[in-house]
Amino acid sequence: MLRFVGCDVHKRTAVFTILLEDGTLFASYTVPVTREALTVFAERQLKKEDRLAMEATTNTWAVAGVLRPFVAEVVIGNPLRVRAIAEAKIKTDKVDSRVLAELLRCEYLPVVWQPDADTQRLRRLTHRRAALVSDRTRLKNRLHSILHHTLVPLPEFDLFSKRGIVWLRELPLAEEEAQARDSDLRLLEQTELEIAELEKRLVREAWQDEKVRLVMSIPGIDYTVAQTCLAAIGDIARFPNAKKLAAYLISTGLFWGRGLKRRPLPQTPTLARRCKDVEMKSETVPKVFVTLWGVTSKVENKSRTEPSKYPQKP
Repeated sequence: MLRFVGCDVHKRTAVFTILLEDGTLFASYTVPVTREALTVFAERQLKKEDRLAMEATTNTWAVAGVLRPFVAEVVIGNPLRVRAIAEAKIKTDKVDSRVLAELLRCEYLPVVWQPDADTQRLRRLTHRRAALVSDRTRLKNRLHSILHHTLVPLPEFDLFSKRGIVWLRELPLAEEEAQARDSDLRLLEQTELEIAELEKRLVREAWQDEKVRLVMSIPGIDYTVAQTCLAAIGDIARFPNAKKLAAYLISTGLFWGRGLKRRPLPQTPTLARRCKDVEMKSETVPKVFVTLWGVTSKVENKSRTEPSKYPQKP
């Protein structure tokens, strides 16, 4: 018998609600979110013909990866649209998991695209680099703040060049400010090392990826930008044209207007209106999106028909 399973995932526990084909409640379970506990639960309670629904969240893909071999299908729902459809006055984990199962049973669950393993790995790497770069920026801002509130003017040379770091270390300050400066300089040095080590790996992978090399042929796009874009795009076939791609990248906060933003933008009404404008008016689509969609589609179509002719760097 076909069954529908709703899974409401949190950091420590996941609540499963199983519905029969006619909507009758079969069972409800609370399971710790560990690989061992999820595997034991799936082996005992799930069946190969079951369909399972989850909302996209931080650990969704890991949980889905554990459960996927035990069910017929894992469907990931868009949490924003699910909340809009099924807003309830009484909101508990059991209620949420049942709502997911009901939406899946009625074929009314707004689904999201599920990235493959390579896309997930590239997203983790690019997100890690973005986080480290943000940490580096915060440390530099703190060092600027120390100089600002101690009334020390900035030197004419770059404060964070080799010459600037030496000047900063030798700058006479009060005990508290000196300790804060030394601490931030140590953290900055270690963060720079971590960024450099990660970028070495990204460079090696960029050379071996034909899509990255082709996207880098677009003026103004280096390997980090190319990999970040490709990680966000995933399968280019899910975007029928450049307008759809532009609206998606703007909605993620990766692009804004005609330039690339290093950090995601908050989801605001202004952002939503701009996405809608891009969807409706072809003339508002910047050329970078058209080019990006074109070159990515070209490589995707080529990879399906013939192997890469580029040599692989050792």
